[in-house]
Amino acid sequence: MFINLSTCSAFDPPKKPLKIRKIDFVEIYEPFSDSQAEAQADRCLSCGNPYCEWKCPVHNYIPNWLKLANEGRIMEAADLAHQTNSLPEVCGRVCPQDRLCEGSCTLNDEFGAVTIGNIERYINDKAIEMGWKPDMSHVQPTGKRVAIVGAGPAGLACADVLTATACKPCLRSSSGDRRPADLRHPGVQAGERGDDQAP
Repeated sequence: MFINLSTCSAFDPPKKPLKIRKIDFVEIYEPFSDSQAEAQADRCLSCGNPYCEWKCPVHNYIPNWLKLANEGRIMEAADLAHQTNSLPEVCGRVCPQDRLCEGSCTLNDEFGAVTIGNIERYINDKAIEMGWKPDMSHVQPTGKRVAIVGAGPAGLACADVLTATACKPCLRSSSGDRRPADLRHPGVQAGERGDDQAP
């Protein structure tokens, strides 16, 4: 199969104008449009030895969810992304992709790496927008509860794993506040965050 890489080069989503970025603390980059995300995902060569996947600390199934994103199968891509990572919507924003997956992309030296982080962000934001939630139908409650002190990314990831293993997490920030800041992850239900009783 021949892939013409000259038709689509690597690109990031457009940056928000400086005058807007100076007055708030929202993201610098606009989200990918559907066509931009599909065009970038289409650049993936689906290498037999995917170095991007090897270099990823959580060994995300990157070529697989890029293929699903390219085909517009967002919900399936989100399911796959969440199999290896509790918070892919966060990693798409803060992970140093240039040193990890994108840095080891086969296309990186000649044509510019596939913009994996932006596509990961797109997949998971779009899926949440479309109503994606983890499939918890196989989880049978055990009645066990676990307190988690710290409602940052590590605490949220821990709560996600505990929920999937039928334990009920009770998040507390280290300051004593029971409300994690800007919790967007659907794996932890609202009632599981604000219980007044420790386990």
